[in-house]
Amino acid sequence: MPPQPGMFALPYASTHKARASNNVDLHTSDIAMSYHHASISASQHPPSSMIAGPSSRTHGANLDEVKKEKRRKEIAGRLGKEMSDRRDDTRHYAESITTLHNMSMQLAARPESQPAYTLRLYPLSLERSALLAQLAVEEKNSLESIEAAYDLERERVEDEWRRGRDRIRERLLEGIEERRRKAREEKDGEGTVGTISFAPHLDSSVSTDSLF
Repeated sequence: MPPQPGMFALPYASTHKARASNNVDLHTSDIAMSYHHASISASQHPPSSMIAGPSSRTHGANLDEVKKEKRRKEIAGRLGKEMSDRRDDTRHYAESITTLHNMSMQLAARPESQPAYTLRLYPLSLERSALLAQLAVEEKNSLESIEAAYDLERERVEDEWRRGRDRIRERLLEGIEERRRKAREEKDGEGTVGTISFAPHLDSSVSTDSLF
């Protein structure tokens, strides 16, 4: 009669060892099956890139480290350049403030000693000179016009004065001549009257003498 399972009891160690060996065999067979399946799928679908093995993984890790280090250096260089630029900007800003402060003090004390001030005033000086020259020409023309008008007015007044003086002299002469004429007429009239009155007196005396 052949032995049947479950009839004879086996020790724990032997059963555990048998189960462990069975599990190992099953795990080994599963690994073999999975590797076989992976090889089949790899043969059917070849990868587009290199197969990642131990050496390729190390090389990829080195590339990542190199990229990270390069990026770190780029960031550090960029930050250093930016900080240097900011320091330069701060220095230039401070120098500009100092220069402007000194310029303001110089402009407040002696503006003519500042070349920039003189240069900025140059167009205004030219404009002022042109305006002064224009005003001088206008003043000269105005004076000439006033003098010409004065001369004309003086000549007109002098002509009127001469004409008035001549008329007054003529009137005076006419008055004097009229008085002379009247005086002459009066004198002539008095002489005629005297002659007439003196003639009868002579006749009477002559007749009286003749009588005697």
